[in-house]
Amino acid sequence: MRVRTIVVSGLLAGGMIASFGSPANAKPPVGGCGRGFLGPLTFAEIIEQFPPPPGFPDPEGALNSFDANDDDRLCVIGLPNGDINVVDNNAVGRL
Repeated sequence: MRVRTIVVSGLLAGGMIASFGSPANAKPPVGGCGRGFLGPLTFAEIIEQFPPPPGFPDPEGALNSFDANDDDRLCVIGLPNGDINVVDNNAVGRL
C-alpha cells in the first residue's frame, strides 16, 4: 500500500511539473505574417508602398496604433478599393 501511494504521488507531481512547461503557457511567436499579407514591413515601407491620401494627418502614428508588440513592423494587405488592412506581426505567422 505504501509503495502504491509513493508511485501515485510521483505521477501526480510529474504531471503538475509537465503542465508548467506546456505550449499554452508560451508567449506567441513574433515575426511572420499570414497568407496573403505582405511583410512584416516597417512603417516607412508601408507608407512607400501604400501612400496615404493627401492631407492624411499622421500615417506613422496611425500605423503605430496597430503595433501591439512594439517592433515597428506590421503585416499589410491591399484591398480592392485602395485601402489597406493592417495587422500586427505577433502570432499571425502560424495561420
